[in-house]
Amino acid sequence: GFTQSRRPSMTTDYQSIKALSNSSLSVLKRSPAEFYARFIADPPTMQSEETDAMRLGSAVHMLALEPERFDEQYWISTGPINASTGKPYGRDTKKFADWLAEVEANDKRKLILQDEYVESIQVGIAFQSHETIRAIMVASTEKIYEQGYELTYVVEGEDPIRLKCKPDCVIQIGRAHV
Repeated sequence: GFTQSRRPSMTTDYQSIKALSNSSLSVLKRSPAEFYARFIADPPTMQSEETDAMRLGSAVHMLALEPERFDEQYWISTGPINASTGKPYGRDTKKFADWLAEVEANDKRKLILQDEYVESIQVGIAFQSHETIRAIMVASTEKIYEQGYELTYVVEGEDPIRLKCKPDCVIQIGRAHV
């Protein structure tokens, strides 16, 4: 069965917890070789790359659940403008990549383009407007953005399996926290 051990620090670096996550288990399911290269090999022989969808999903998540932290993590821009068209260069162009590399050297926050920001705000508002989500957020007793939890799954006679999760909030129902 499961035994739970809560990480004591509210500033725990989730990525530093040496345990399996939902993402790492998804990689294992898709490709055991990639799982080994990213999570077992020392040093890792393959790094994960954040896709545009992952970046946008993270921004939507933060705007929906942690809007007060958005400015710490993201900056909004239209991107570099093409002088001949008056429109921004696309993310897939060399001009954009060069511009982004120069900007990222001075600002460690993640870029979100203006149109992506507008879309993210719309999704966040729709999410927060949902009756069930609104009730959960009102009932939330503790926001634990940076706190990781470790769970250990133990099967008698086998090595324990360490798992990790990072919940968005904790809600008290009776005497239980979920």
